[in-house]
Amino acid sequence: MAGGETAAIQRVANLITQKVFTVFKWKRALREDMNWPCETEAHGKDTHPSDVVFYYTNPYEEEVVYLNTDLKSYGRNSIKKGTVESALCSLSLAVECANSNEEWRKKYLEDDSLGFDVRGLLFIYNHDQLYDANFYDVIMKQVDMSKLTLPSGQKIYLLDPFKIYDIINIAFDIKYLIGEGNLPHPDKYCFYYPDMSLTRLKHPLTKSTPATIEALTSPYLIIKHEGFNYDNEHRDEGYVIYYNQVGSSVDEFVYFFDMLSNFQILTENKNIKIRLIHAHPHCESPQNFINAKKKYSSFWLLGEQKSFFDKITMEISEKTIVNFNLEEIGMGIR
Repeated sequence: MAGGETAAIQRVANLITQKVFTVFKWKRALREDMNWPCETEAHGKDTHPSDVVFYYTNPYEEEVVYLNTDLKSYGRNSIKKGTVESALCSLSLAVECANSNEEWRKKYLEDDSLGFDVRGLLFIYNHDQLYDANFYDVIMKQVDMSKLTLPSGQKIYLLDPFKIYDIINIAFDIKYLIGEGNLPHPDKYCFYYPDMSLTRLKHPLTKSTPATIEALTSPYLIIKHEGFNYDNEHRDEGYVIYYNQVGSSVDEFVYFFDMLSNFQILTENKNIKIRLIHAHPHCESPQNFINAKKKYSSFWLLGEQKSFFDKITMEISEKTIVNFNLEEIGMGIR
């Protein structure tokens, strides 16, 4: 493969993150694609890499989270156990070193007066979109985790091709809803986190509150928005919830409603738009949703409170296919 094409393929992952993670209100360090000196003699390395560093404030944590990110763009035949294991081992060394590395702090910390926690993110994008194996059965179950030297308490996240596909679809759907007037501009919504007895909020929810990596990889992502005007028409405040399950049964949605009730969302009597974003939703998911509303309201809600469910709707979101012209990308980096 020609050098220009190889470089273009690697740049695809960077372009994806530029288009996607700003939607989720992640911040991005200015310095990219750099090596910094290793200060841990046991690593046996001169330097560690940082393709890009993202950071945000997790509302459940005191410290600012920094994600030292390794961007990979592979064709189907290159996504193998050895490739992934090698990348994870390298990233674990980098994360261990970064948390106590003065040079890393100088390059990437936004505010060194704030507490911080450096974590790793391995981003594996399938640029030919042909990978169809079960990533965790075929790859992750075979990875030798004992080779990772990550100290206790430090974290690494992995976004596999399928999870990246989900995240891309959520990001593009948010942009679509804004364009259609079904969601306000970002300064009028935040990603929502419940303040629960076992998981207390440590930071207030504001327009800057991000979708954390944990939220993006969970079965649901909740957006709370203010009332807003669109095309001379007022739109009421409410919620948009991205639901990443197949919707295969009535009880699945009943459980989901119960969770919303525990989060005190269901009883606010506000509009709740559920966007089913699973790659392969069940063919009966819309009817299961309707039947679950009837079942849950008949057992739990009485009288006028049944009207709460009139404000809850669900749609299966459109899927986005992201294609990049490698020749154009290659020309852009010459």
